[in-house]
Amino acid sequence: MVIHSEGLIRLPLTVGNDSHKSQVTLDFLVADVPSAYNMILGRSGLSALRAVPSTYHMVLKFPTAAGIGKVRGDQRQARECYVASLNATVTKGSESDLGQNHGSVPQAGQGRKEPEQGKAPSK
Repeated sequence: MVIHSEGLIRLPLTVGNDSHKSQVTLDFLVADVPSAYNMILGRSGLSALRAVPSTYHMVLKFPTAAGIGKVRGDQRQARECYVASLNATVTKGSESDLGQNHGSVPQAGQGRKEPEQGKAPSK
């Protein structure tokens, strides 16, 4: 899949809240593609924030004048974004790619056959 850039935009990014926040100005690449995400923060953004991400703990930590700031993720929203991105892939006609992802979250009707109404499930 080839993604064509619509352009580049420079925007301020603020992370954290109250006294534990940090602001940097970053260049964002704009692309017109279906995505469950508003933006993707890459290595240059993490470096500018001096941030340390932990995907396991779903937290991003970064230094501020008042101490360490934290941005926490939400497991339910992360799963919804993941499922939405899989659905976007299927919609684009890449069902063969989806079948190769053995660690994916099963969708409704995937992995087991639902019994027809009024019939007992077959064994």
